[in-house]
Formats: sequence, structure tokens, C-alpha cells
Amino acid sequence: MRLEVNMNDWISLAQASKNLGFNRNYIQSRILKYDLESEMLDRGMLLELGNAKFINSKGIEFVKQHVKKLGVHVNRRSDYVDMYLKIAPLSTIVPAVNIVY
Repeated sequence: MRLEVNMNDWISLAQASKNLGFNRNYIQSRILKYDLESEMLDRGMLLELGNAKFINSKGIEFVKQHVKKLGVHVNRRSDYVDMYLKIAPLSTIVPAVNIVY
């Protein structure tokens, strides 16, 4: 089966990352981190030719929107740590103080 692709519509992942103002690995790392590769291949937004990967403008927008949506859930480490903290009554921490007016 022969597939014809207009390469003017596609850019490398490294170039797409640079166009967004990030380092050359940004798009690739976002695709891997959020496990987007298979979905993007199925939707025709990502193209693999040998060892090289290319992305089109729809794919770039997809990555940007998906990362933005998930950005709210990025850091939950503080919630995990707080789960194990014990709350002590203030009276056990601060000694009783008599205030005279």
C-alpha cells in the first residue's frame, strides 16, 4: 500500500517544540508523559517515518490543549504529604498564657 503525504504540512517534533519556545524535546516529552502517541497516530496528527516523527498543526494544537487541561493536576505531592500530618490542638503546642489587662 502506498500512502502519499504532503510533507509541507508536517514538521519535526524538535522544530515544533522550538516554534513554541521550548527546548527541542518538549513536544516528545509531553506526548510520552500524557500517553498521547497512539491517539495522535490514529487521528492522523502524528506521522512516523523510520526513526523520525513529524507532527502537523492539528497535532500541535492537540498537545497544547491536552497539556493545558491536565496542567491543573500536575502537582499533587503536597496533598500526599499532608495526608499523613497529624493535627494537634493548639493548646498542646502553645503553653497557656495568662493575659492581664
